[in-house]
Amino acid sequence: MTVIKNAGYWAFLLLVIWTCGCSVPADRPNTPSPEQTSLKCTDPITAQAVTLFYLPSGKIYYTKQEHRFCPSLNTLEISATEPEGKILWKWADGIFIRQTSVQQHFTAEWQADSLYALFAGFLYGSGFLSTDTLAVSEPVSLEGQAYIPIKLPIKTANFDAFLYRNRKTGLIDRVGVYSKTDKKAEMAILYNWSLLGQNNRIVPRKIDIFDITDGIVSKKLIIQIDYKHIL
Repeated sequence: MTVIKNAGYWAFLLLVIWTCGCSVPADRPNTPSPEQTSLKCTDPITAQAVTLFYLPSGKIYYTKQEHRFCPSLNTLEISATEPEGKILWKWADGIFIRQTSVQQHFTAEWQADSLYALFAGFLYGSGFLSTDTLAVSEPVSLEGQAYIPIKLPIKTANFDAFLYRNRKTGLIDRVGVYSKTDKKAEMAILYNWSLLGQNNRIVPRKIDIFDITDGIVSKKLIIQIDYKHIL
């Protein structure tokens, strides 16, 4: 191995890096593996969404976002341009990523549990990801309807998650995410199903995400997604 000790060389190298304008995202809790970053999605599903965040202050934050699902890579990317700047949230096969070059706080944010509920609900609910090998439990009743719970294989130690298949319709129209570190729980409910182009699959056009920490009868709406266009 050759070690370069020339100080002038290193000064020149640093100058080149500085002038090229390269930057590292300011907020990136987790980084995908080199394998994830090198692979390209072969089956992308891109949706234009109107998203409403119901804030703890009682206010509602309205924004437009692009949601990019990739079944083959087990990823979901959400990008938006907010008053504070551009931001990207990503679920990548068990890793939650938040990426932005903006230092200030954003008014409304996706969190790992909510993002995973959306990811799992859309892709498993529409049949882009299969449940054939997943473990099922005894039927449960949710708001007067019978459901079959399906345990999801999440690569994270932070929470557990279940799909819920409606016994009457056969649809997976709910996802429950349950924290392992505290009592926090969320549930996504999928509805307004419609046929997606030539894919011969039905997809949910609207998804509501609730905080069910105090029980499902006391659920609180925290996020609403309305898909205007899905390609």
